[in-house]
Amino acid sequence: MNTNPQRKNFLLLELLVYGLTALYFVFKILHFIFFDYSLDIYSCLQLSRDWAHNKPLMYENLFGPFANQHNAFIMLLFFPLTEFIGCYGFFIVQFLVWIYTLSVVFKLLSRQSIPTKVIVFFVLLLGPVAYYQYDDPLYGFNPELFFVPFVICLANAIIHKNKWQIILWYVLIILVREDGIVLATCVHVMIYYLQPGNPDNVFKTIWKEKRIVIIGLLIFIAGILRMFLLKENNTSRMACIQYDLTVLTPQQLLNFFVPDVSKAMLLIISAFVILFMVLPVKKKFLGVLLLLLPMISSNMAASIFNFSHETGSAFAPRISYVYGALVCSVLIILSQQSFDLPPATAAATTTILVILQYWSLHYVRKYDYFKNSFALISGNHKSQEEMNKIQQMKNLAFKLEYNFPIEIPWKYFKAFDKQDICFPERSFNAYKSPIIIITEKNNPLEKSSPPYPDMLKFENNDFIFYFAKEVDENIFRSLDQIEN
Repeated sequence: MNTNPQRKNFLLLELLVYGLTALYFVFKILHFIFFDYSLDIYSCLQLSRDWAHNKPLMYENLFGPFANQHNAFIMLLFFPLTEFIGCYGFFIVQFLVWIYTLSVVFKLLSRQSIPTKVIVFFVLLLGPVAYYQYDDPLYGFNPELFFVPFVICLANAIIHKNKWQIILWYVLIILVREDGIVLATCVHVMIYYLQPGNPDNVFKTIWKEKRIVIIGLLIFIAGILRMFLLKENNTSRMACIQYDLTVLTPQQLLNFFVPDVSKAMLLIISAFVILFMVLPVKKKFLGVLLLLLPMISSNMAASIFNFSHETGSAFAPRISYVYGALVCSVLIILSQQSFDLPPATAAATTTILVILQYWSLHYVRKYDYFKNSFALISGNHKSQEEMNKIQQMKNLAFKLEYNFPIEIPWKYFKAFDKQDICFPERSFNAYKSPIIIITEKNNPLEKSSPPYPDMLKFENNDFIFYFAKEVDENIFRSLDQIEN
């Protein structure tokens, strides 16, 4: 008699989980339509498709040749989807991957009660911090956003001893970024460490699984050596990190890392709380923290690149790295033994942790979960002046041929996703020099590459256009006469 209500509750939970995931997908599309995404997403677009347009493989205009890039080979798998539908290809794949991952989580939690599942889904996987990563504000997409779903699927494959799936997910995680192997290896060891009956001493587990650790370390070293030995100029990621390490004093690094790591940990503190709640042997909490150290260290090294920016370890793709391991630790435990909570306790815990996430996003990233999700349904939040400028850029893009090299202010990139976008102040890395350079008037924060000596100039009320002699000046006329 009790199975029917339980079945109904389970179906309702499934409906809420998949429905909210679908809403998140819609919100992401709306952000893109409203010109809220820029920079990284277009770098990824060029990595995925520009090799088919007479550029070298894995060349993009922000950092230049592949030698200056992360080992983000996974971007090649998005072709030909991005060739035909552009950035929408990223969003569709991201959505489908998450739908599949959520189905995996449902199976891993098969022995858990509905209240426990509610905490996992609505705090860890669909809560404000999870959405913040899914949204990736300003940038819109980064391959590192796949770390969380991929490593969950890897953990599931290891738990069920599915050899071919283990190989598949290992390969995909390694293709995301060179230090993906660190995440995969740590989670692999974590699975054995968290098995009931295994020693509380994490170092015994590491030694027992030393073959996995050594192979992972060798793959990681190979990836780093590739970036170190093949870098082509001083603007490569590895060269920038090397430079910062030589000019920054230990005190400067300490002043950067302490608040940087603290803020990142504050964002994911809810995951630590849930892990401690479900751990049957509390002594192992310290062991899990020790297994997280290699990932935190790798994140810190990568964050040096963002020393002069406000991104660092709390940047959405960066926290996905450690967050994925934390979520996996919770799922590993809950896949092995039941954890029952009274419904009222689960509801209170979920509410408190969601509020904590909402506050921490405000405090650390000035990110408003509701403004960046459900509030989008009411329409575009940009001013009429901003919309007029966007329309001008759309009008110009319509007049330009496919793959036309152009440098524009970053916030108007979406209008030119059919053209060959050159990044502001980075045109020296572009495969083809920009034929048009656009700067925005009355915006002192907006910077651009200096125009070439032989370029001509045209301006209207909002923009200054520098262009090569072969460009017809008439394409810039009447842009500010907005078309409906």
